[in-house]
Amino acid sequence: MLSLKKIREKAGETEWLEGQRLLKAGQVRMLQRTRLKAEYMVAGDPYHTVTIGANDSLLSDGLKVINRYTVAAVLFAARDGTLRAMALRQRSAASDVLFDAAAAALPLAENLKLEPTLTLSREGLSLSLRTGENRLYVVRHIPDFLEAVRRQKSVSFGKGFTYEPRWSSYNKQQRQLLGVLDAHCRALEMAGASPQGAQAREMPLNAAIVSLVLGALENMPFRLEYGDKSIDVAGIARKPLPFVFEVSGSEKSLVVSTLLPDVCQSLTEDGAYLLVDDEVVSVSPQDRAVLRAVLSFRAGRRSVFLFGRDSVPRVMGELLPALMRSSGVTFHPTLRRRMVRFPLQSRVYLDKDGVDIVARTVFAYGSHEIDPFVLKEDIPPLLLRDAAGEKLVMEELALAGFHVRRGYAFMNDEESVYRFVTGGASRLSEKAQVFFSNEFRKLTVRTPRLSGALKSSENRLVLELYDDDTPVEELLPLLDAIRRKKRYFRYSDGTFLSLEGAKEWEELAEAYCEARENNLNQRDVGLYRAAYLNALVKEKNLPVTADSATLQGAALRTGAIQSPIQGLYAYQQRGFEWLYSLYRLRMGGILADEMGLGKTVQMLAAILYAVQNEEERIPSIVITPTSLVYNWQLEAKRFAPQLSTLVVSGTRAAREKQIAAITGPKAPDLVITSYPVIRQDIDAIQDIPFRFAVLDEAQNIKNPVSMAAHSVKRLDAQAHVALSGTPMENNVGELWSLFDFALPGYLPPFREFLRRFDEGRNAQDLRRRIRPFLMRRLKSEVMAELPEKTETTLYAAMEAEQRKVYSAVLLQKRESVQTLLARQGLKGSRGEGLAAMTELRQICCHPQLVLDTYLGESAKLELLMEILPPILENGHRVLLFSQFTKMLAMIKPRLDALNITSMYLDGDTPARERLELTQRFNEGEGQMFLISLKAGGTGLNLTGADTVIHYDPWWNPTTEDQAIDRAHRVGQDKKVQVIRLVTLHSIEEQVVQLGARKRKLFDKLVTAGEVMPEKLKTEDILALFKG
Repeated sequence: MLSLKKIREKAGETEWLEGQRLLKAGQVRMLQRTRLKAEYMVAGDPYHTVTIGANDSLLSDGLKVINRYTVAAVLFAARDGTLRAMALRQRSAASDVLFDAAAAALPLAENLKLEPTLTLSREGLSLSLRTGENRLYVVRHIPDFLEAVRRQKSVSFGKGFTYEPRWSSYNKQQRQLLGVLDAHCRALEMAGASPQGAQAREMPLNAAIVSLVLGALENMPFRLEYGDKSIDVAGIARKPLPFVFEVSGSEKSLVVSTLLPDVCQSLTEDGAYLLVDDEVVSVSPQDRAVLRAVLSFRAGRRSVFLFGRDSVPRVMGELLPALMRSSGVTFHPTLRRRMVRFPLQSRVYLDKDGVDIVARTVFAYGSHEIDPFVLKEDIPPLLLRDAAGEKLVMEELALAGFHVRRGYAFMNDEESVYRFVTGGASRLSEKAQVFFSNEFRKLTVRTPRLSGALKSSENRLVLELYDDDTPVEELLPLLDAIRRKKRYFRYSDGTFLSLEGAKEWEELAEAYCEARENNLNQRDVGLYRAAYLNALVKEKNLPVTADSATLQGAALRTGAIQSPIQGLYAYQQRGFEWLYSLYRLRMGGILADEMGLGKTVQMLAAILYAVQNEEERIPSIVITPTSLVYNWQLEAKRFAPQLSTLVVSGTRAAREKQIAAITGPKAPDLVITSYPVIRQDIDAIQDIPFRFAVLDEAQNIKNPVSMAAHSVKRLDAQAHVALSGTPMENNVGELWSLFDFALPGYLPPFREFLRRFDEGRNAQDLRRRIRPFLMRRLKSEVMAELPEKTETTLYAAMEAEQRKVYSAVLLQKRESVQTLLARQGLKGSRGEGLAAMTELRQICCHPQLVLDTYLGESAKLELLMEILPPILENGHRVLLFSQFTKMLAMIKPRLDALNITSMYLDGDTPARERLELTQRFNEGEGQMFLISLKAGGTGLNLTGADTVIHYDPWWNPTTEDQAIDRAHRVGQDKKVQVIRLVTLHSIEEQVVQLGARKRKLFDKLVTAGEVMPEKLKTEDILALFKG
């Protein structure tokens, strides 16, 4: 309803006041008014026309707007009573709608009558309709009536009756018939052949529609007119054929005849409906062919069929039994005396022929035996056979999967054989007598009693399986069947095992078959799988034994040994023993101790022990980031001075000489080189045999398709070891790449591995697989004597000028990132998204990083300069990390101004100078060390500092942890304080939250969690741009 209050709200106060002014000035005139609308003219330059509709519509100059002219016209209509009159009419119309709605909710009375009339003439069938309530009226135009019924429209049949769909209805059977006819009429209309004139009143039915109409009439009364008769039909019933077949003759020939009723006419081409005297009957599908044959060959009221000598056996064995199922059959007395009649006895003889099943079938009538697959001449021609009984047996054989071969039926499909042995034979015995040969009885499915043994020698591992204490020769096929959860297994001799109770063996079968997929001709799966297979055996409590060599391999122990490097902590001694056991067992693994726990010294101890205790002189090789090459050399000189080392670096010519020296008379014990060098020189190095191939900071090969990964995996070594405090940073595929170096082929192929284990799937099984070959200890677990580490987050609130810059860039970047993600998805917009994040983070550090003309302050830099003096005055020394070298360069002058001495290191600092700076700082030079996070976050030992400041946070917590562990590591004797500087109400807060989630997921992987870390997702990126 239109109300002045709503008009005022929609127009706004200014337009409302202007409309009042126009009304008071007498600028409104009525043009016309009807029951449905009123039109007004509002004077102006030019004039304006306003239309008010009874349905609350308002048009100003033809547009749906509410302005001052609309307001003036509505106020005028309110004053002259037009609005009130329209409201009353609208309420009256609404009451009608409500009444109709309520009435429609009531069930319609099915009180209408419908009388279809079928007329049979020389041209075929036609149909007319009468309908009404108490009296019936002729439907003069059937297509129009059917359309009205479909559209729920009224149809008048004169004063006595009007079809009104709102009040009455047809019943279900009537509606079905009307629907069939309506669909037919619409099809004719589309074809341009709509019934017209007399045909619209009495509609011809073509062959396509007759069966559908008669089907709809099966359960409703109708009239049938033919000849001079008009009869009422109560419905159509299914009845047998109205024939009695008379059979006469002898072995030489037979005559089959029948007398037809006075009226016997098929109403459809397929014989589905038959007019018999004054009745319409439905003919069963199996009798329709007989009906068509009888009607096709009748002469007058009789149909006669003559069969010669050759056809007599088929008439007796097939035709007459079929006729007897649906019609009456009488035999001439002479023929009856000559006929042979015995009950059918069906017999099936089952035997085994190799892996096939064969079935010989016999149908016996007294002493006469018939093999359906063998033609015989001695069968009495007048033997009356039980065709239905024979058919039941033949159908059962066909359903079971038997095929016909000359003289017998056979089955060779394994699945069909199993189904037949376990159930099909029993069902066949319900249709016939079944006899089993001794060989067939051996096919009885039995439940196996499986046991096994894991045996190893010379670093080989095999599984032996026993069935009832008998060795299983077909080991891999049987395990493959168990792995695929098959219901059975069939030995090569044809016998069956039921695998319904072998579920507990499935995981062991899966693991063993997976290991053998690329080498199915051998049983050896490698001793390094002993731990995993033994764990599966114990978990499922399987009856599988393991010899001492297998248990030793599963435990990764080769005997008690003592580290040649003195002073190792107990956990480092265990790590050394584990590493050396990997070498002795010719395996590989990942040492994933938390940063700062001494992975380097454990590895050096294993290399030195092998050098001192193995007769063969073989070098080991360490591949490390470029910045850590000389750090490894110094660590080797410090902890294992007995080792001769060789660094491969420098120019190509220099490297060629160094590589040649590896196998020369003065071959080194330890070769140290970098990832860039190994990529360039792998062709020259790959044929050199090494004892250990060691990857330091092995996350450098987390991408399995990178050049670095491909190169290091070509190294020839007796043991491959990956050292990494962060073996997985983003996704489980990174872990696969490290294992593909350490134990190539141990885990499934990459695609299958991701399908099975990505996003935390089957996490328990993956941990069970990798646990023996991934050693990880945390500081909190193994080093109670390590000084305490405290972490603090300090927040800096941006001042107005910095906030203004940040807000403007945030608004721009948020919109562009959202658009890119929507159009290109995460993969297509990753670069632009990271660039936008970086720019916002730089503004948080200092707007000058992105805006050279910025003259204001940085809240975070000022906070840093506030907290530094008291820290340094108390004798603490500081490591300050930032991802932005330009930011470090801006901090340096501020430190100089306060006479704070500092050192600086970034990615451009040469490796030798890095070591020199590290030594000088640890010896006490400088109060602060400014370090690029990417360049100095790994590999450095900076225990001379006891305070770590992260100037800018990042989403990957392992990067920050690595930086913190430059100070919080073995050798530190002071309490370590970690300070994170975060800009309040900025992207940095979102980064910190995302990092916390990543840290939680990582911890759940390598220790005892249930979910694997995820990749950075679209929602993660969008969350960073909140604010």
